Amino acid sequence: MINKYRAVSEEIFNIVSSEEIDHIKLKERLKERQFIINSLKVDEVDKFGQAYKDSGLYKLDGDIKVKLKERIVEVKKELQAYKANKMVNTAYTNMNRNTLNIFYKKV
Repeated sequence: MINKYRAVSEEIFNIVSSEEIDHIKLKERLKERQFIINSLKVDEVDKFGQAYKDSGLYKLDGDIKVKLKERIVEVKKELQAYKANKMVNTAYTNMNRNTLNIFYKKV
């Protein structure tokens, strides 16, 4: 079980580390990894936990968590930039639509 968990975790890390994330594959692998954990019997949980610690998989899971957080921060920045750009474009369009006359008085 621990080897299967490791393989799926490594796939998840590779997906998250790639330039373009395949969200469908990532979702499938996360579900598969959760299924592995959920399918453990009560007496297997302690053995799995010990093997998890001994093999250092917690480091791999930590790396996955860090990569996901980095991606979330990148996406948030992109959304903020998009929102600001949209506001500026809307303001510019509204300004042109009203044909704003800067020179109120005749010179």
